[in-house]
Amino acid sequence: RIAALEALPNETRAAFDEAIRVDNGNPGAHKVIGQQFLESGDSASALQEFREYETTSKKRGDQKRLAESYLLQARVHLQTHTDTAHFSVPANNNLIRGLRIYRTSANNAGIAECEELRGDNFTPIAPNRPAAVSSYRESLANYRIDGDELGHERVRRKLRLLTGQDPTPHDAWLVRILQSLGELILRQATLLRAR
Repeated sequence: RIAALEALPNETRAAFDEAIRVDNGNPGAHKVIGQQFLESGDSASALQEFREYETTSKKRGDQKRLAESYLLQARVHLQTHTDTAHFSVPANNNLIRGLRIYRTSANNAGIAECEELRGDNFTPIAPNRPAAVSSYRESLANYRIDGDELGHERVRRKLRLLTGQDPTPHDAWLVRILQSLGELILRQATLLRAR
């Protein structure tokens, strides 16, 4: 970690290779190492580790880790994507691969995160904004099902910024109650007048 933070790529790679050798090829080691590279700003090395994470997860038949590897690769592609005229195709492809696995296993948290990132990927390009809205709505629904209030709120804000509308106001339940109460009072007043 210190070598990574000090931007010593050869020393970092050697230390991480030794960690993987000691951990006997555990795919999770590739994930952790990739995250360390990403934190230190070495996106290329992070992507390489996340691809190794994908490869070892495939070999072991670990679908959960495989989907996670696609999500991590997509994050790197989105962070390094600089072409504002087009969305990141590699990120989108990885997100679609991850979504297939998450949908098959009914993993709402994974679906929500993938769809949120797809929305982020599509948002900057005006013709793709309907796709962004669709992805954000799917993400919102899955964060809600999963009970992730922070994710739900984050996507709700993104969707509101994109559309100019609040898709799920916090006080919608209160508005409905007050509306029902107002209707009840109006009916009672009408009955009292009729007497």
